[in-house]
Amino acid sequence: MITSNAGDVARRMAMRARRVGSALESTAARIAVRLEEASRAALDAEVYSGPMPPGRPRSGRLRNSERARRVGRDVVLRNEAPYAAARYALGKPGGRAIRSPGIRPANWQENAVKRQRRHVLEERHRAVLDGLRR
Repeated sequence: MITSNAGDVARRMAMRARRVGSALESTAARIAVRLEEASRAALDAEVYSGPMPPGRPRSGRLRNSERARRVGRDVVLRNEAPYAAARYALGKPGGRAIRSPGIRPANWQENAVKRQRRHVLEERHRAVLDGLRR
């Protein structure tokens, strides 16, 4: 009689898949916090560091509306300010032309993700390895 351990192997692999998935989801929550911080820092550097016309105070609404949230194993950056999409497109093809002196295009979310890319990849790699080791 021939016996096989295929059932055992399949159960172990399914258990590892669940652990890796769980580890990636919890890692995504940590990455979301870091991406939100990086995106707000990019907003400070790219939008709020520029000159402001006299008599117009800054509200900080764009910065305060920046959010990163976990969606499964992914992280989504979103800005809920009503003018965020227009400001992001300002000065780009398809966006409104820049008329005010000193204002420049700002890709704060894209730049924040680029700056955090290495950290994100390392965190996800570590999560996969941790999930496989447990």
